[in-house]
Amino acid sequence: MQDGELARLLYGEQAVEPDERLRLWAAAFEAWLEERRTKYSRDIGPESQRAWAEFLAMTHKAPYEVGTAEVEAYIEALQEKGLKTGTIFKRLTGLSSFYQYCSAQGIDGPALTPGFNPAAKAHRPGLKRNEKAETLSKEAEEALLEVIRNDPSVIGKRDLALFSLLLRTGCRAKEARNLQWGQVEVEGGRVLQG
Repeated sequence: MQDGELARLLYGEQAVEPDERLRLWAAAFEAWLEERRTKYSRDIGPESQRAWAEFLAMTHKAPYEVGTAEVEAYIEALQEKGLKTGTIFKRLTGLSSFYQYCSAQGIDGPALTPGFNPAAKAHRPGLKRNEKAETLSKEAEEALLEVIRNDPSVIGKRDLALFSLLLRTGCRAKEARNLQWGQVEVEGGRVLQG
């Protein structure tokens, strides 16, 4: 009789009696998946489960039996399937997150070395930040700001300030939200961040 999703992913529909160690990991897997489903966006749980389903189908090993070589073989298999680097990173995050969860929960106690996480130690493909991003031409930038300028509401004024800041400084929206008064100055027509 199988215990939970982890055993099902590992053994399929075979009637296998998991040992105590696998039961611990299976219970942790259930709790981790539930946390991912409820605490994060609705896609995170299924994405994490898909990553583990693929990975376990490839390795046929329990998570605690896996090493960095198996994770790197998984990365290579994903690349051969033509997955984009960003998608591969999401899958690896799903793997790594479960190991982090198990470590934080003390699953397996002293049986594993502290920080055991072969997914975090694997060599990952290079990720090109914003590889799909297209920069606005000067004309498109001005047209965007002109549309925003035409909104006389408080929201329009806020949007004009925000977009002007983003376009002039190159900072990200999250960075802009965290700015405090006096951290951005204009000197000689150039924007300086303090």
